[in-house]
Amino acid sequence: MSVTGTLLFMIASCFVRNVATFCECGYATSVSVGGAVTSYVFTDLIESDFLHVPNVAYDTDWSRQNYSVSAADARGPYGMQYSLDNIISNPMPNNSAWSGPGKIGPEPGVQLIVNGGIPADGYIVGAQMNSVRQDLRYGTYRALMKLPSVSGTCGAFFWYFNNSQELDMELLSSQFQPNANNTYLINLVDQSLASVARGYAIPGTEYMVADLPFNPADGYHEYRIDFVPGQIIYYADEHIIGTLNGSIPSMPGHMILTQWSNGDKGWSGGPPATEAIMAIAGVRAYFNSSDPDRQTAASKRCTDPTSSDSICTIPDWYANNSLFTEYFSNEPNKTHNQTVYGKSEADARPEVPHTSSIVCLILMTVLIMILV
Repeated sequence: MSVTGTLLFMIASCFVRNVATFCECGYATSVSVGGAVTSYVFTDLIESDFLHVPNVAYDTDWSRQNYSVSAADARGPYGMQYSLDNIISNPMPNNSAWSGPGKIGPEPGVQLIVNGGIPADGYIVGAQMNSVRQDLRYGTYRALMKLPSVSGTCGAFFWYFNNSQELDMELLSSQFQPNANNTYLINLVDQSLASVARGYAIPGTEYMVADLPFNPADGYHEYRIDFVPGQIIYYADEHIIGTLNGSIPSMPGHMILTQWSNGDKGWSGGPPATEAIMAIAGVRAYFNSSDPDRQTAASKRCTDPTSSDSICTIPDWYANNSLFTEYFSNEPNKTHNQTVYGKSEADARPEVPHTSSIVCLILMTVLIMILV
């Protein structure tokens, strides 16, 4: 074969490779419970790299909350006010940075803030964000967060349909003191109709207190909820810390990230003496959708489930000195036909050509030079 013919063949192969898509049949994870390992594949995703989003106000995947709850409804001595002003974006100084402070100081990512001090109007101001999509069913839901060291707040990551179908990981900053075995506490909750009927009292709620091998205020850690048939499995970083199976939600829901205080000495405590910052570096959610349109889209794009590239394994996040996280949406051709946010004004990152695309351009340039 001539040099020209070889170049033409390489360029043709190059373009075929570049239009190929991956993960079109879903994203896989393995769940181990009681020694049995089961693999699950989820069709849809939400990925939010808050370390590199300049302004979360424009993020179409998340809705910032702005409402108040009276002291009576909050079941505490103070009411709660969720304010847009208490949701602050603190992105990294550049798109390649995964460690160090953000543009406005420590705790990079999205900051959810609870105001410090006694509120004059009786309402403690906090912050909350909800995922816009509310079609989340079975899935694996993961948030990379750092909690505040100041006592008197509840920081939480939820999967939520309503008060009777709710999966919670709740961290009370008043509990961030080591136990006798040098561990810290986290509260795992599975709300049900029974817990609602009993006024959310602990004896009527599927609930457990688990140990964490780290102080949640000392650094970022991944908090994860695996919602699969018959089981709710909770993780801290890559380790299982608890399993609940008494009440499995039957309806689709959405994710909630929140930090609040109502002064209840039996739960959040507070208000905190000073401002309390809960920082979220990112969220990764892989799930099956209850939306018929999304189900149809998943079926259409999965043309060959036997292909080695059609299902992608979800990478685990491991605690280290960097917040680097693997997002499929940061890689070429791994989120085809997904409703992925990140290409509008909220994310100013330019598209980076894939290495194979650059090689193609070089080959085309060489071919043109030969022909000319």
